[in-house]
Amino acid sequence: MLNLPLSDVSGSTAVVAAEGSTAAAYAGLMETTLTGPMPCSSVPGGAYHLDGASSFAHTSEVMPALHTFTIAIWFRTSTPGGKLIGYGDAATGASSSYDRHLYLTDDGELVFGVFPSKVKTIQSPASYTDGNWHHAVATLSGSGMRLYVDGSEVAADPSVTRAQADYLGYWRIGYDNLDKWGPTTPGNHHFAGDLRYAQVYPEDLGAADIARLYHATLAT
Repeated sequence: MLNLPLSDVSGSTAVVAAEGSTAAAYAGLMETTLTGPMPCSSVPGGAYHLDGASSFAHTSEVMPALHTFTIAIWFRTSTPGGKLIGYGDAATGASSSYDRHLYLTDDGELVFGVFPSKVKTIQSPASYTDGNWHHAVATLSGSGMRLYVDGSEVAADPSVTRAQADYLGYWRIGYDNLDKWGPTTPGNHHFAGDLRYAQVYPEDLGAADIARLYHATLAT
């Protein structure tokens, strides 16, 4: 279970939000922004501001690959491109195996990608580089892969039920390899903007639960 508010004021260790949540650390430049209303307002502090060049975070422990999961993160940016959250075989640097990720294209659309034996992606029809907070959620299970933004489903592929197998890795936030992901691959793999509250659940939360999660943590 990954449950990170990403609201730390300083330091290299990311504070976890719940008992049992895996340890994580910041790499590269770590900066906190306190401007504007924040999602998950019940959690004190600002948001993790990433510079689009060196900032990212990663879990400190090797974690098993999941084939049923939900990943969720709040993001705010005016800059397209970059990985929001994903799973890779390296804690730092560029992973050689990498999937189970959410990233922005060079046009600002949101993509969820897995690699069961070849690249499989679903993509939002809209761009989200409007400088506002958005809640991105992706699920994978026997029911397929689904992508949600701000509590509503925006894309799905029921034919894809597994991700890449046979590697152990780390959850990466704000940066990791995105090479060879087809026409949706952004030029910059680093995210530039603000991130808050990254979560990974070892289950498919379902549409109703995701809508409730969005409204429960909505920026105020």
